[in-house]
Amino acid sequence: MGIPHSVTKGPLTAGAANNIALSQSPAGGAIILNGTTSNRVSTTTTAIAAAGSLVLALTTVTGIVAGSAITDSTAAVIPSGTTVLGVDATNSKVILSQPVGGAGVGSGDTIVIGGVATLDTQRRILITSGASDAGITFTINGAGDNGVPISDTFAGGAVSALSNLDFKTITSVTHTGSVASTITIGTTTNFSAGIVVAATPWLGVNWHAEPFNIELAGVVTGTLTWGWQYTYDDPNNLPAGVLFPQPFNHPTLNNITVSQDGSINDPVAAIRLVIISAATNTGSVRGAWMEAGISGQ
Repeated sequence: MGIPHSVTKGPLTAGAANNIALSQSPAGGAIILNGTTSNRVSTTTTAIAAAGSLVLALTTVTGIVAGSAITDSTAAVIPSGTTVLGVDATNSKVILSQPVGGAGVGSGDTIVIGGVATLDTQRRILITSGASDAGITFTINGAGDNGVPISDTFAGGAVSALSNLDFKTITSVTHTGSVASTITIGTTTNFSAGIVVAATPWLGVNWHAEPFNIELAGVVTGTLTWGWQYTYDDPNNLPAGVLFPQPFNHPTLNNITVSQDGSINDPVAAIRLVIISAATNTGSVRGAWMEAGISGQ
């Protein structure tokens, strides 16, 4: 017989359009993440140039990971597109992907290194453009709540674009071409009506059960707009060229604000609980479900 399952989503912290990357006008390549004062660090000694690389001594390397973008906002001698090849936490040094120009990075210069953005829970990423970026694509790399690496590539928008996948951590954002004006990267709880702003990982079900039947519910605490989605794609075995499972909204458990239950009576591959954009999303929803037959979890 079926086994009860449950998962909780929310509450979401207030969305901020720039809580992942502050306003910047990058050329093609990596975008500096978390460009706040915590990632602006001073060198302690003059950088040591080496063939094909640069060893840079810093006051701290906390939060710096390989692949992070780096710029020198004081002397502007670190070439565009430079990234961190490696981190020596013991000696507080980073190794860069290419040598600097001119006189090099001197002691006391201020540099900016992109960090790893960590969110409250896995959720959609919002890219806001100062002018239309519909002609370029963005790629976000990171991981979800379960720590499994994920990557999402999608087109920019005339004003903004929302990722297809939900991220807990963001390790890098790259783009093709150059942005038209400026961009910021952040999160939101109010994108536009009916848009998913956060979701749980896909939850596999036993589609071989006969008869196939899943009873679903959502129990709301506080103020929240929520729903259930299902997909016919196996999240762990996607067809070639398919980048993410195609979601479908449950016919009755969708875009609602109260506790409610419903069912799915035809085979599906996976389900997930979602939070949907609304003026106020300060609560949480506990999703519960039970499958007929032997549990597929």
